[in-house]
Amino acid sequence: MKPHSPIYDAYRKLTREAADNISQLLPRTASSWLKQPDGGPALKRPPAIEAAAKHWHGVPAKLDQIDTELDTLGKYVVGTWSQTELTQAARLTRIQIRAAESRVAIEGLRGQVLASSRAALAALRDGAYPPRPEPQDAAQEAALAGLKADLQMVLAPLTGSQVPDRMVSRLERAIGDSDALASWLLASSRWPEDYLESRGQLEYAKVWGEHVASALDRVTPPNLAEVRTVYKRAANARQGLPSFEVALNNALPQVITLFADWQMYGRTA
Repeated sequence: MKPHSPIYDAYRKLTREAADNISQLLPRTASSWLKQPDGGPALKRPPAIEAAAKHWHGVPAKLDQIDTELDTLGKYVVGTWSQTELTQAARLTRIQIRAAESRVAIEGLRGQVLASSRAALAALRDGAYPPRPEPQDAAQEAALAGLKADLQMVLAPLTGSQVPDRMVSRLERAIGDSDALASWLLASSRWPEDYLESRGQLEYAKVWGEHVASALDRVTPPNLAEVRTVYKRAANARQGLPSFEVALNNALPQVITLFADWQMYGRTA
């Protein structure tokens, strides 16, 4: 037996559902090659998915360690309050000491889990947007300067929402033309936001990322399709890593406090 509450149930539900979803999305092995069910040639996994899988690999085991520590603390609390030969003050002291030890252990694990999950999501996000082509040399810088000048000339006479709309149109054209440099400039670099801010269009700069995401969903570059699918599911606010992080940051500390303060719920005899 251990203390129980809706907060504990919510923590378990959110973390387990999100962790199961992510584990299903990412490969379980470190291999860069994926065997085909029909026995066909193995396919190389996208580097972003492989990187995310490496970051995520130890997370489920650490969640199990957190659950074990919570379970141990809960049983200790119940067992201590059952020791009627001890005074209430003595029982409280023992529980608070044990709870402090558990909090330190759980905080360490929580920090590791959060760091790994954030790194996994960042790896997927990086792979879900057009990469900057190589080589990043003087010739490329000159080409970028030319692209920016052309875009500024096209955008200069436009006003209001016409500006981001035309930028989206140019992004979709770049993707359709397999123009890697223009795709990176408009979808992945900071230049669009900086340009909009320079024109005083701060409201459009703030939501430029949403325009890019929508454009990439409409005209997804073939080399990004798999990673974008995985990234969108991993970044889902209700079933992905955001809900996972909320549970770890908000619900988990409350669960530890609940266990430590269990005597407040009528078990102080």
